[in-house]
Amino acid sequence: MTIILPVWIAFLIAACAIRARKSAREWQNFKATHQTRERQRFYRRWLLEGVVLLDFGSIITIVLLHEKTSSWPYLTLPLSGQLVPKIEISGAFVAGLLSGLAILLLGLWLNFKFRQKSLNVTLGDFESLIPRTRKEAGLALLLCLNAGIGEELFFRFALPLLIARFSSSLIAGAIASTALFGLMHWYQGWKGILATTFLGAVFMTRALHGTSLPALMAVHALIDIFGLFVRPAVSGKFSRRAAQPSS
Repeated sequence: MTIILPVWIAFLIAACAIRARKSAREWQNFKATHQTRERQRFYRRWLLEGVVLLDFGSIITIVLLHEKTSSWPYLTLPLSGQLVPKIEISGAFVAGLLSGLAILLLGLWLNFKFRQKSLNVTLGDFESLIPRTRKEAGLALLLCLNAGIGEELFFRFALPLLIARFSSSLIAGAIASTALFGLMHWYQGWKGILATTFLGAVFMTRALHGTSLPALMAVHALIDIFGLFVRPAVSGKFSRRAAQPSS
């Protein structure tokens, strides 16, 4: 096992680096593609690669670590051999969350109402990923869902535990996996890397403090869905794209 762990860590990091570089090259081709069939091929390829690397990679990692915890399926990161106590969701938390969502929706509505350009400002280069047809929308939705599931399982649970088991430092595992999570979004440019690294750090902090993994998966998926579906719908991008040729 002492030999298997470092080899598996090196393999996963190398696989992530190769996929990040490959995605950066493919992204340029994707942005230049206007035919929906070709765009769908990119969606399917990225979905398959994500499932193989992140989902299957996480499962193999958990099996190698012989990870057994009573928190399944509510996985949390163990700290010093103990599960971090879960934080109860209080009424105040729910009220604050709903208030934040209300403010966010109000801001979106005002931007749409007065046609402000601020709605078009993005943290990263992913504008071309917005689906243009129903088939693209279905594949994009699957990408969002798998990103929420696979990336959280991999970067917030499996990889930090793997590095922690090898280095005897959970903090080292958390920092390394967060940095790698940001670099995996290389194709989005430096703004995208910074934004995703920051979000990854926030998610990792919540994981270390006991937020359940399914909750993180759901929030992650919703963020992606918001970026690819809700924001474009509010800003009118869907209607403008519908007028463009898609074949």
